[in-house]
Amino acid sequence: MEAVLEASQSLPSGGTAPYTYAWTGPNGFTSTTEDLQNLLAGTYQVTVTDANLCTALVGPQITITQPTQLALTNSQVNNVCFQGNTGSISITASGGTAPYTYAWTGPNGFTSTNEDLQNLVAGTYQVTITDANSCAPLVGPQITITEPVQPPQLVLTQSQVNNVCFGGNTGSISITASGGTAPYTYTWTGPNGFTSTNEDLSALASGTYQVTVRDANACTTLVGPQITITQPTQLALTQSQVNNVCFGGNSGSISITASGGTAPYTYAWTGPNGFTSTTEDLQNLVAGTYQVTITDTNSCAALVGPQITITQPTQLATYEQPSKQCLLPRECRKYLYHGIWRYSTLYLRLDS
Repeated sequence: MEAVLEASQSLPSGGTAPYTYAWTGPNGFTSTTEDLQNLLAGTYQVTVTDANLCTALVGPQITITQPTQLALTNSQVNNVCFQGNTGSISITASGGTAPYTYAWTGPNGFTSTNEDLQNLVAGTYQVTITDANSCAPLVGPQITITEPVQPPQLVLTQSQVNNVCFGGNTGSISITASGGTAPYTYTWTGPNGFTSTNEDLSALASGTYQVTVRDANACTTLVGPQITITQPTQLALTQSQVNNVCFGGNSGSISITASGGTAPYTYAWTGPNGFTSTTEDLQNLVAGTYQVTITDTNSCAALVGPQITITQPTQLATYEQPSKQCLLPRECRKYLYHGIWRYSTLYLRLDS
């Protein structure tokens, strides 16, 4: 009776029991047991003979499979700044049976169970990967995140030129950055919403300016000092005057005091009858209207002063008035002499 073998369970039937088994397999494997355990991957085959040594049954080839070997690929990004933490490691596991678990170690007691790592400081990292069947874990290679050597400290020197005129815009700031890693970027702020990315500034109005300097890769940031561009105070004028005490006199005077701007000042006076002068104060003035234009030493916008009028008394007047103190045939004349009314007597000619 022919024996029949169920390959999946190695259970023969038919023939005459008991049966004998002769297994072969990979790497010279042999066995005479009915069932096989702890097999490596490979192709196995059994020959079954019954108790009467009837024709043997050669079973089918049975292939024990296995996952592919657990493997790892990785890439890394190193830090671009000294003592930075922008490093990263990306890995991809393959083989074994997903899902995988990860156990990372690194510098300063670093651990993580993430697949990929971000925000890494410089140092050496290593991962152990285990598949879903907890097969022999894969210990990955040591991966070293590097960083640049420490550059010199970022420092800044600056100079400034202030405005020479009130309301002017001739101010400037010059700076020089050193240390860190060139090239540098600049971010300026200033009055009235002022911004600039230039290294040096010109045509500046008065106010306070400040720069933030960053080196290459924005590794080091330096906030510079506040730099104040100044300006003179606004040109101003105070004045006093002395009027003439006599009609037609020339004892009038004007005294002025300039302030603000930058001394010394220049003066340009105009007045009545083509009068001009470049002195600060005026003396011996006749009645009339005078006006001064003041310019400071930097020739900033001139200040045109107010019109100043030197006055005089009205002209002295005389008139004749009959006097009750006079009797015919005489005629009296009344006149003002040094503020006192006096009388003169005129004799009438009888023959007129």
